[in-house]
Amino acid sequence: MSLPIGAAKIQHLAHTTNVVELQLYADLATDHFQAEHPDIEVEILAPTGQAWTEKLITMIAAGIPPDTVFCANWWIADMVEKRLFLDISDYVARDKTWSDDEYFPVTITQTFYKGARYALPRHFSPMLVFINQDLFRKSGLSDPPADWTWDDFVETARTLTRSNGNVRTQWGFALIGPGDLAGDALTIPIIRSFGGDLFSEDGLRLALAEPRSVEPMQWLIDLSNVEHVAPTVSESHGGFAGGRLGMHLNAFYRIMQLRSANVQFDWDVAQVPRGPVGRVNRGASGVHAIVSASKHPDEAWQWIKFLAGKEAQLAFASNGLVMGARRDSAIVRTLISEETPPKSIRLFLEAALDAWPYPVTPYYNQAVAAIRPAMDAAWRGNKSFRVAIDEIKDHVELILQGKAQ
Repeated sequence: MSLPIGAAKIQHLAHTTNVVELQLYADLATDHFQAEHPDIEVEILAPTGQAWTEKLITMIAAGIPPDTVFCANWWIADMVEKRLFLDISDYVARDKTWSDDEYFPVTITQTFYKGARYALPRHFSPMLVFINQDLFRKSGLSDPPADWTWDDFVETARTLTRSNGNVRTQWGFALIGPGDLAGDALTIPIIRSFGGDLFSEDGLRLALAEPRSVEPMQWLIDLSNVEHVAPTVSESHGGFAGGRLGMHLNAFYRIMQLRSANVQFDWDVAQVPRGPVGRVNRGASGVHAIVSASKHPDEAWQWIKFLAGKEAQLAFASNGLVMGARRDSAIVRTLISEETPPKSIRLFLEAALDAWPYPVTPYYNQAVAAIRPAMDAAWRGNKSFRVAIDEIKDHVELILQGKAQ
């Protein structure tokens, strides 16, 4: 297709090499966006053979920067400090068709850094407790109430746990895995509900090493290694689909995985329990940003605004792996069914309102990577969480303060 005279071609760099995802972007560009903007052509780029951040830097250095990118929210601070993302505050302020009120609050909060706006929201993925209703009924349990607490959760897990001699044959619950501190961050919302956190508010200290975080973290680990109502790292349990877990804390994308697995038991979802601070959910979200070196920032704005619109949001939500960041297009109707689990899928909309933003620091990814070995050692029972986290505390704080070598 030839472009009109004076038209612009922009390039969009995704942070994924998933063929289905890339094709979705291509279809949105050619079949929808360009119909509304015939003077703007969009080319979709994949970071083939390298990380998306490396490809971005390489293209900028070569003088051929992409115009927009898709990435996770926790990259924004890092990209801004490296002067790679454009401040779009003025674009948002001038655009009378834009309204932050149409989006889940946390997805908007996480597009800001140091008071300026650097992205528009793409998707959202809160978590719930997936429950095996067959095991609940066999244990004489009803589905969890909306206002249950972590104490209630533990009592439920104890009731659901079964053994044959000294061998566990059924567990009360499981997390997604012991490395949850990182990208999916399912562990941190639990700690936050007890008053702890990952980093300090200013992003310079490791709050995870403070008593308010250490105590709930050790409590969580002990449920696996000491009380044994959850599998240890070394125990094979077959996952939630295997039918030996009463409960599984997991994110929205797990719905389609379970439906595809065609599990042979009744299941549903329940709200995350409340802690002393309240109920806290995860704030993981995807965003679209304009590259600061873009040669077509005005056209790039039109593209990322389109991607944040209802039509594109429904397209992102159509495969069931994420929720749209917009309230009116978070879950496509085809996923909602009284006949197909989970019947309580709408609880994800409530869960989204309990989400807390990710800690804001340009060193998020490096710091989390440095924490992982300590987390692994504690989950495996090789060290107490206090000892493990104290051993890496100083190094992590040097990273957070930009002083690590």
